[in-house]
Amino acid sequence: MPVDGLLVPGSERLRGIFARGTVPSEAHAGLVFDRYLPLWEPGEGVPSRLPLRDPLMGFAAGFNNRAGDVLPARRLEQMHSRLDRARPSDRVRPDGLYARVDYHTAERLATGLGTDHPTENGFAFDAVLGVPVLAGAGVKGLCRVAANELTDIDEATIEMLLGPADLEQRPEEAACGDLMFLDAYPAHWPRLGVDVVNCHYPDYYRALQRERHDLEPLESERPVPVFFLTVERGVVFVFRLGSRSGQRTHLDQGLNLLDSGLSLLGFGAKTAVGYGLMERDNEPTNGETKPLVESPWLDNKLAELAAASHSSLNETLRSRRLAEAWAALPDSKEKRSAWVAIQRRWQAQGWWGAPTGRSMRAAFVIYDRFQDSRAP
Repeated sequence: MPVDGLLVPGSERLRGIFARGTVPSEAHAGLVFDRYLPLWEPGEGVPSRLPLRDPLMGFAAGFNNRAGDVLPARRLEQMHSRLDRARPSDRVRPDGLYARVDYHTAERLATGLGTDHPTENGFAFDAVLGVPVLAGAGVKGLCRVAANELTDIDEATIEMLLGPADLEQRPEEAACGDLMFLDAYPAHWPRLGVDVVNCHYPDYYRALQRERHDLEPLESERPVPVFFLTVERGVVFVFRLGSRSGQRTHLDQGLNLLDSGLSLLGFGAKTAVGYGLMERDNEPTNGETKPLVESPWLDNKLAELAAASHSSLNETLRSRRLAEAWAALPDSKEKRSAWVAIQRRWQAQGWWGAPTGRSMRAAFVIYDRFQDSRAP
């Protein structure tokens, strides 16, 4: 049947929509990635054999460009507000305990690669916001692996904290333990990148799949590059967990398992080669986290410049105007604390060391000179 008027991959109508960009500002980024990447044969509704690098790079660039949009930032902020209100003390019992703690990606993060996708490498986007999300069930599973492999906690305590591991053998028992884990969302609009892994011996591995053992892996075979999406380094995720019983020791054990799992094992796919490792940014709190580094001057100047130029706070944060205003400060404690705050907020967005655009590159040069002047 003709598909030119339908919202199906490869239709003429979609070409008009996506002529404005790889990720239109009003579009759900996860839906664009799942169904509307430019890798479909025109009018056919089937994937083409074009290289995947360019469609994925274009999608990542379009996704990253939405960092300055007000609406996505507001929706993400509202999601964090709802999750903070979903603490155990509100839903289970008055003395339930709750903790919120931030971690940033120390290495690239690949999550959801096993989900169905035309590229054969999926990605885990939140169904509502269209941002990368780390499922609470996956966080709980990571803590269980950390408990089994990195600690000497006995099995009874693990089951008390996380529930029984094999529910099929013990269906009469409750599935949950005392600890509850909520989905982890980025603190700010994250930054995506594209990575590649090469299969250097495709003929050899295909032969093994057919149970043929007469071929040897040869350097003369042609590598097949496989491209996939990742979360860049420096993106901050907010983790939330709680104790249903209100036991502080249980919550502390959960936080220790989370810290060990994220810093030593990593979350998501390809952790054996270093992906998914995270580092803690702050101490756990029983409510909303404070900014990574507080700077009253920075907050006031951001609001002033954004209002004067009718720009968003994110656009102002990465602008040359802010860098020049900061450079005009006397070399004082206020200037140094503002520089640290700017650096951490840039790192949280994945901008530090990788600025884009003329204004942002000029701003980075200004900040980088100050960093060099402080070096011993």
